[in-house]
Order: sequence, then structure tokens, then C-alpha cells
Amino acid sequence: MLKNYFTITWRVIMRAKLFSLINISGLSLGLASCVLIGYYIQQELTYDQFHSHADRIYRVSSNFLNSNGGDNISASPDRLGLQLQSEFPEVKSFARLNPFSDHVVKYN
Repeated sequence: MLKNYFTITWRVIMRAKLFSLINISGLSLGLASCVLIGYYIQQELTYDQFHSHADRIYRVSSNFLNSNGGDNISASPDRLGLQLQSEFPEVKSFARLNPFSDHVVKYN
């Protein structure tokens, strides 16, 4: 029975080659897109989940407005962490990273 289905499918593909090529290409492109979108969503939802208190991690970003519009970057003033920690008791600790410095973060 299964062999009969493959035989009929092969005959239809050979009879209408352009139509079959368009259909198979569209199906494979759609499946590939769904898989890539699924991988992207899965990566975004599991970002920083290896921490024991991942629900308590926040990132501070700054909005800069200029004549060309706005820009949202992850830079913030140097003393912001200390100021937030002194004003808000919810802030337990903070970390600052500077991508433009030559310092390297090392463990052990």
C-alpha cells in the first residue's frame, strides 16, 4: 500500500514538474523558517536561566534622543549602580561592564 502511494506521488511529480517544484520549494522554505524562528524564540526565553535567581536579574539601558531620532544603548553612568543600591533596598548587588576597556573578567 505504501509503495503504491510513493508510485502515484512520483508520477504526479514527473507529470507537473514546475508545479511540484514550486510546491516542494515553498514547503521546505516554510519548514526551515519555522525551525529557525523556533530556535530563536527558545534561545530568547532561556537567556540567563542558568542563574539560581534568574527572575531577579535586570538590565539598565539608557535612551538618548538627538536630531536623528533616538537610540537605546546598554551604557549607563558609572555611579548608577551605587546610587541604585543606596536608594532602593531591593537592589542586592550590581555589576558594571565596559566593552571599551582593556580589563578582562576572569574566574579562578
